[in-house]
Amino acid sequence: MKISTQLLIFNLMASDIGRPVNFVRHSLEFPQLETVITEVIEEVAAQEHEVRDSNGRWFLLRVRPYMTLDSKIDGAVLVFIDISAQKQAEEARRVAWIVESSDDAIISKDLNGVITSWNRAAETLFGYTAQDAIGKPVTLLAPSERMDEEVSILDRIRAGKRIENHETVRLRKDGSPVDVSLTISPIVDANGNIIGASKIARDISARKRAEEERAELLLRERSARAEAEAANRLKDEFLAIVSHEVRTPLNAIVGWIQMLRSGKLDDKDTAKALETIDRNAHLQANIITELLETS
Repeated sequence: MKISTQLLIFNLMASDIGRPVNFVRHSLEFPQLETVITEVIEEVAAQEHEVRDSNGRWFLLRVRPYMTLDSKIDGAVLVFIDISAQKQAEEARRVAWIVESSDDAIISKDLNGVITSWNRAAETLFGYTAQDAIGKPVTLLAPSERMDEEVSILDRIRAGKRIENHETVRLRKDGSPVDVSLTISPIVDANGNIIGASKIARDISARKRAEEERAELLLRERSARAEAEAANRLKDEFLAIVSHEVRTPLNAIVGWIQMLRSGKLDDKDTAKALETIDRNAHLQANIITELLETS
């Protein structure tokens, strides 16, 4: 199992020819390499694998048995085909599919704030088609009182900062406002330069309505509780007044009755006692009548 040719991916030197493959350093992120080579030689069956090196390049690795002129297996041949461009194209298609099928509006813009991409969810949320929106300034969606917000967002993107879960308001094509949560990330080119921003806009109108309804319900509950507490205080005050009004003539009646029972009153005081009892009895009757009519 020896290497008989020099490949850049292995960084081989002439002195490496003839050495076992497990002694040769390589940049592949493929720890199964030696196992695959062994299987190909022992089973006399070729294998193919997509592998990546430490620089991020992708290769189609083809490992085939090496057969001598007298039809003997004397090793394996490794062929590397650079498929980085194909992988990049596949990744681009995968990302495009994810963006297009997302339930969230996904919009990209350049550093001047001009819209460069617009998915179907953005069309559903804001009412503009991709043809309507692409090439237009992103401030198309901002209410007049929030124009400075977009300027601030672009400044932060230029500084390489990511913005997460920024809750704000944007406008639909028909002019109606919509509550959204924005997550905005810088877009960089192959050299790491910031060239724009990707914005995810999530409709949070339902959540906002639910929060407003909960707040209104809480306010009503607090108001009802305050009214109940006020009513209880009034009831207590009323009962205190009634208790006083009822007890006053009753105390007078009870007091004079006790004195009459003592037998110590003369005729004059007895007459006074009876008159007082009669007067307070009528007074109490009037109070009870008023209470019954009030209730």
